[in-house]
Amino acid sequence: MQETFRARIRAVYTSTLFQVLMFLPIVIFMNGDLAIVIANKFAIQVSLGDYGNGVDISISLQFLVTGMATLVFGYMSDKMNRKILLIIGGSMWVVGLFVTALATDIFTFIVFRSIAAAGLGCSGPVSFSLLSDMFASEKRSNGFAWWGVANLFGGLAGGSFGLLYNQIPYSTLSVKWGSNTEGELNDIFQNYKAQASLWRIPFIMFGFIALVCVVLVLIVHEPKRAAKEKQLSNVLADKNVDYSKSYKIRKEDLKYIVKRRSNIFLIGNFFATMSGGIITAYLVTYITLEMGFSFNSLDLTLIFLIIGVIGGLGISFWGQFALSKYADKRMAKGDHRARIKMLIFCSFIQNPFLIVAFLMTPSVGQQTFFRGAVPISNAIVFWALFFVLMVFIGLGLAGSFGGTNCWYASIIDINLPEHRGTMIAVATFLDAIGRSLGIWIGSNFRSYFQSNNVPTPYAMTMMMMTLIFGTVSALMVLPLLRTWNKDYTEVTSILAGRAEELKAAAEHAKEQLTESPEVADPGFKE
Repeated sequence: MQETFRARIRAVYTSTLFQVLMFLPIVIFMNGDLAIVIANKFAIQVSLGDYGNGVDISISLQFLVTGMATLVFGYMSDKMNRKILLIIGGSMWVVGLFVTALATDIFTFIVFRSIAAAGLGCSGPVSFSLLSDMFASEKRSNGFAWWGVANLFGGLAGGSFGLLYNQIPYSTLSVKWGSNTEGELNDIFQNYKAQASLWRIPFIMFGFIALVCVVLVLIVHEPKRAAKEKQLSNVLADKNVDYSKSYKIRKEDLKYIVKRRSNIFLIGNFFATMSGGIITAYLVTYITLEMGFSFNSLDLTLIFLIIGVIGGLGISFWGQFALSKYADKRMAKGDHRARIKMLIFCSFIQNPFLIVAFLMTPSVGQQTFFRGAVPISNAIVFWALFFVLMVFIGLGLAGSFGGTNCWYASIIDINLPEHRGTMIAVATFLDAIGRSLGIWIGSNFRSYFQSNNVPTPYAMTMMMMTLIFGTVSALMVLPLLRTWNKDYTEVTSILAGRAEELKAAAEHAKEQLTESPEVADPGFKE
């Protein structure tokens, strides 16, 4: 009876569902880190006396530091225990959160944010390496959709914590926002300095939650590397057979995996993150300053915003799971290019929805749509159009997240298990460069639009970035239709050969134990 109970506990402990539940919290909250900064950008600037681009620099630098740390964590995740790496990175992140709340000027703020960013470098490669061994190969796109959900919930959690203490009533400020940054900050400094200082509290609260998340990782049972691969699942079901002991990444492998043509088209395409970076940096500013929503009190307009956001996110959740699941089903039926086809489809379809949404930009205070060009006096019509806008955003995000899920699954498909963490790290590093470039290019777009008195410069900046770099990104994935079959077949063939090697090695080990009973395990049975 006792052995049966222990077996049940062991089964629950090693189950995919339990491991995901213990593992996802740290992923969720790591992805919410940046949202706290963005939600309190102007409050931080006022509190720390930053009348320039210090906070923007900290965001850009965070992408770069995280990217560089990702390279280290990614390579190490292919050589050592991934659970330990996640604990190390998570602990650095926790320290970074707490010390950020102690920053006294913009310089120390940037330094402390860099500490947190270095810890965040473990999130991408280690998490995806673990997830790839938690979900069966034919279900990976759908499995990675949970990563997309974690990203969204993390951003919402971070943004909510940040906005909870953002008590500045933007809609009542005397300066017209978006026209004169120094004037805007002076307005806050003169009238709402006490409210601006509250930005430190979310970092402290998030730090304690992050500490709990790191403790939960201690409970995680690291999945067996490559055990979910279709070619290896049978042989690795034997607990005495360990893929990691026989196959580990070597320095000479780096040249080989980077030369694979499909890898080049997948990881070299960082143009999508250029538009994504600027949207991430400007989204809260766009909602508060250009749409005119305030978070200092729960009024009817804020309720409508919450309903719209929930509706848009609901569409994006449903869409990304539906698109990912469809790609997985086609893959299981033998179409090896199914995920690539879905990636291409999503890359093209997301852009029109987002561009139309940015063009529709409403102003709650002025009751206008299409960036001030169309006045809407009827409240019912105004809010109906607002919900249409949120539908467009939801559809655009569904395409974006669905394509991202297939992208990650594709990276896993064409790389050997001991190379995957490194490849995700390289891709994440290039993405970080893309995001940083996107913020720099986008800030120049915004400055140009502001200096020329273009209405809603933030909306126009995000629209132009999506139009230009979203289109380039979509075109960049087209060559995968030609390179994919060769690279995919090569990897699956290697894995099939390794399955035979591992099986032969396991049988040989058993034969030796049988022939040498004096050194055999007493509990071993033929």
